[in-house]
Formats: sequence, structure tokens, C-alpha cells
Amino acid sequence: MPAKTDAIKGIAWLPRLIPKTKRTPRELPSSLMYSCGGDRAFFQEHNIHPAEFLSLVWRNENNDAAIVDWVLHRRREVIFGGGAISPADRKSAGLIVPPPWLGAPFQR
Repeated sequence: MPAKTDAIKGIAWLPRLIPKTKRTPRELPSSLMYSCGGDRAFFQEHNIHPAEFLSLVWRNENNDAAIVDWVLHRRREVIFGGGAISPADRKSAGLIVPPPWLGAPFQR
């Protein structure tokens, strides 16, 4: 398992989160769990819902580069804003608007 401080393209925690997400709870050691405090902090920082990330990883199970690119896209939206609705407005409305290749918007 990658270290908590490892990063991919400047995104800390992501190298640790991807393999955790690919495994079922029974496959993870008892010391690890999906959506732990570190995962939740990552999701909040990047405005990602845990179920949204699960769906992304399951659809791109053999394509980590697509997962990283999607998170980079989301990160840019959070930092710079984007689209007709700002990330803050999306968050306050409880909406998550993924890029088109992920599918329809999810509701929290």
C-alpha cells in the first residue's frame, strides 16, 4: 500500500486511495477501510462524493491514468471554478457535476 504522503501529479493521498477503492472490504487488511478520515478529507478537499469516486474507479479499474486525469479536472474546478455553477454553489446545493465521460450528475 502506498504511503499516506505519496502523490500522483501533485495530488497527495490519491496513490493510496485508488488501490483501496479497487478492493472489496473483505480484501482490505483490517487496518484499512474505504472512506476513512484521510479519504474523507481528500474527498472534501476535491469536492468529490465517495460514491462518485467508487463509480469512477470501478468504470476505470484498469486505467489509473483516467482516474488521475478526472481528479485533476475536478481539482481545477475547485481551485479556479468552472461552468455555469461554481464549485461552492454546487456544494451548497448538494450537487456533484462530473465531467461528461462519467455520466449524468449525481445528487448527494
